[in-house]
Amino acid sequence: VKDLLILAGRNIHPQDIEDSLRDCHTAIRPGGIAAFSIDDGATEALAVLAEVHADTPTETLASAVECVRAVILQDHKLRCA
Repeated sequence: VKDLLILAGRNIHPQDIEDSLRDCHTAIRPGGIAAFSIDDGATEALAVLAEVHADTPTETLASAVECVRAVILQDHKLRCA
């Protein structure tokens, strides 16, 4: 597990991204967020895993995904892969 992500030429600590997402949506379980990079050999891209409550309706999942993307873009000026 890498403790530092290099994305868009910047050093990013995954826990900074995880912390900014902690309260972004009620469907996301506390402590259920992991930020990591995906490396295709040429570039690294940001990926986020967010665990949701088991009883979350399907339509709420789309809202949670959009919230995660919006917070990452606003707080870190990054896009999720």
